Amino acid sequence: MNNTAIYIPIFIVFIVIFSQQAANRDMFVRKNRKRRGLHAMTNALIEKKIGKTCTLVTGSWSSSVHGKIVSVNENWIEVETKQGARLVNAEFITEIRQKKEK
Repeated sequence: MNNTAIYIPIFIVFIVIFSQQAANRDMFVRKNRKRRGLHAMTNALIEKKIGKTCTLVTGSWSSSVHGKIVSVNENWIEVETKQGARLVNAEFITEIRQKKEK
């Protein structure tokens, strides 16, 4: 009876450790899925917007480019704005907003 009383706390510690490792592993998998989601913006999605007036949001500080998308080449998007043509790196785009056409 004395021997089993010694092993019960050790068993409980192992259960706590393994459950914590499983929780950490699940969090790591969820984080990686979110990271992969950020890179889901492909040229095929952007090419659908060629010729349309859009707002390209490029950062967390609400930096954006508003204009007509002219072309897409590799990771670069050419946008015609009021100030002239601009090139935007597609890797930094977090959102594309298109105005509804009437």
